[in-house]
Amino acid sequence: MVRGKSYWVHTRILNVNKLGRVRVVVCYDNEDREGDPVYLVTNRLHWDAKRVVFCYSLRFRIDNFYKDALAESWLGRLSALDPSKAPGGTGCLGSKA
Repeated sequence: MVRGKSYWVHTRILNVNKLGRVRVVVCYDNEDREGDPVYLVTNRLHWDAKRVVFCYSLRFRIDNFYKDALAESWLGRLSALDPSKAPGGTGCLGSKA
């Protein structure tokens, strides 16, 4: 169970051209394994399937946030700004430079 939801998974380490060894997790959201699976791939060979699913679940939330923000267009307007013309200059968030 990951974040309160059950998944049925199969995982294997494979040798993939140009990527090398990767862990592939085939993930279903139902016990009958019906429908299209989600394929998750990581170079973290020591991670178990549960950790891979958990980390990708966080990523999906972030991806959806950005997709929704772009649809609302406020993020699209921000990404179109030239950072060199922004007040305060450029830098890392939280930096004092």
